[in-house]
Amino acid sequence: MTDLAVETDALTVRFGGLTAVDGVDLRVATGHRRAIIGPNGAGKTTLFNLIAGQVRPTSGTVKLHGRDVTGLPVQARTRAGVARTFQITNLFDELTVTDNVRLAVAGADPKVRRTFWRPLHRFPHIEARVDDLLEQWDLAAVRDERPIALSYGQQRILEIVLATAGQQRVLLLDEPTAGVSKSEAENLVDTIDALPRDLTIILVEHDMDVAFRIADEITVMVNGEELVTGPPDTIRGDERVVEAYLGRDESDAA
Repeated sequence: MTDLAVETDALTVRFGGLTAVDGVDLRVATGHRRAIIGPNGAGKTTLFNLIAGQVRPTSGTVKLHGRDVTGLPVQARTRAGVARTFQITNLFDELTVTDNVRLAVAGADPKVRRTFWRPLHRFPHIEARVDDLLEQWDLAAVRDERPIALSYGQQRILEIVLATAGQQRVLLLDEPTAGVSKSEAENLVDTIDALPRDLTIILVEHDMDVAFRIADEITVMVNGEELVTGPPDTIRGDERVVEAYLGRDESDAA
């Protein structure tokens, strides 16, 4: 049996009379890359929030590597190996790029957390890890800049670096290419492609070209429900997906 990194069963959440996610059964194998696509209001980001713990379900369950985490808060799921990014970058703009990365690396190190009174630069292994990450993701040249001085694409890359600095096992990317130029979007896709293959990635993405390039499988959501899941080539030719995005032509409705 394939090891599942993320598993939801009949996952449902209602806000008053609105059912935002309706009975979703998601199965994402360890190391796989799954894109969640669908028209606006399909429930994609809400599904992310349910997996990450920002929203509690009305019913159903969430499992991470077989462990039921439905009742756990965000910080407990983070310790269980889940990291996520948001549609809007979430960085410490008052700190340098280096300090942003240093805090992320240190926060994931139990030894450092137990000796929080010591300056972080006193931990050689932390500094080495920071230097490696800055070099790996082409941020060394801007290490002394504040994030606000970076291009939006660089900010997105920095956010991914922070999310994975603790060597998390599941990464949730919420519209990683939103708001960036075409050239920077290409760079972001290359960055995501370069992430370790043992890292499970689930992303919400409006740009279907990006979703089809990155994903091993694609789940299409409509009105809070899963419409279809399959490999990119299958999804690309599925008439139900075309109809969900473009609507049915009245001439075909007779």
